[in-house]
Amino acid sequence: MPFRIIEKKLKEPAIPFLCISRKRIFSAFNSELAKNKKILFVKSISGYGKTIAVRKFFLDNQSTLFWYSLDDWDKDPVTFLNYLYQVFKKKIPGIPDKLEEYFSQPLNSDSLLKSFIGQLSNELEARLKENSFLILDNFQEIQNEEVILKIISFLFSYCPDNLKIIILSNSSLPKAFYPFYLKQELYELEQDFLFLEEDEATEIFDKLNLDNPQLQQELLKASN
Repeated sequence: MPFRIIEKKLKEPAIPFLCISRKRIFSAFNSELAKNKKILFVKSISGYGKTIAVRKFFLDNQSTLFWYSLDDWDKDPVTFLNYLYQVFKKKIPGIPDKLEEYFSQPLNSDSLLKSFIGQLSNELEARLKENSFLILDNFQEIQNEEVILKIISFLFSYCPDNLKIIILSNSSLPKAFYPFYLKQELYELEQDFLFLEEDEATEIFDKLNLDNPQLQQELLKASN
């Protein structure tokens, strides 16, 4: 039976009405991407707006995005690699169907995993003509899976220079990614960077027509 993807997992999230430009976050993204970081790891608990902030940043910059929202099913290596393949195939003409042959066998060896990632990376190298970004959202769903971390580490190592990887997670940076941090290829954005600035909160209150100063202060305190 052919693999059937859930289209919503590869769809960029909609921008909500209350979305604002997060100047401090956007400045950090611009700064670190300018330093040729391969990976941005954005960590915070749910509710701090990391997913929408990332979506808004790349929308404003009119960047090419490959968005993959992870869930518990993606702990399976074949499922994960299938979605990884599909997220690129949907937007890049010419990626060959022959890569799907890998999914008919157990992907239980480093050589097979490296072979697939190597061939996929070669296809991306040949076809990506501009800076592009792979977003792995809800990364906490898979970040305790050793094989998945190995696959992503291979991707970090072999992907073309014009493909950057943005990881959004509720959990801390996995130890498997420490080598990329030590080589200064990875930048970690911590939760306190996602706190609302006062002017950002004011912009949200204005959208809500909320003009009670005391309530504004209480909401700002609660949000941070």
